[in-house]
Amino acid sequence: MQIQGIVGTKISGIAAAIAAAVQQQSTATQEIARNVQDVASGTGEVSVNISGVNQVAIDTARVAELVELSVRELHKADVLQKDVRSFLTELKAAEIADKHLSKPSWTNPNVDFMQSPGRQMPTNVDTICTAFQPIKVGWFRTEFRSAPCQ
Repeated sequence: MQIQGIVGTKISGIAAAIAAAVQQQSTATQEIARNVQDVASGTGEVSVNISGVNQVAIDTARVAELVELSVRELHKADVLQKDVRSFLTELKAAEIADKHLSKPSWTNPNVDFMQSPGRQMPTNVDTICTAFQPIKVGWFRTEFRSAPCQ
């Protein structure tokens, strides 16, 4: 009976050791499963973050396109403003020229016929009339050049 007791005790000890090893292995397996789940969750978060970064990059590209378009439009507005200034300057010059042309040249205050011996006042208005003829130079630019009245 003593052999049975010794064998039974040894078997019980081995069974207990096996049970403890199985328990440790089960705990380790559960820990591995939790770690895999945490990694999967972290991977999902990284994927969401990468998606967010991608969206920010797309939005940034759209904003850059809008900025580029705005710069082009601003340049067009600047060119148009310069063209309008040029046009207004030409218009003012034409208006001033028109005021001077509406009077015969012998009324020009810079010409003193009294101090010019041998000169007579013109009597024929056609001989002293000068008009500005519009000549198209560019897209909307017109120059005025003098020509005799018709």
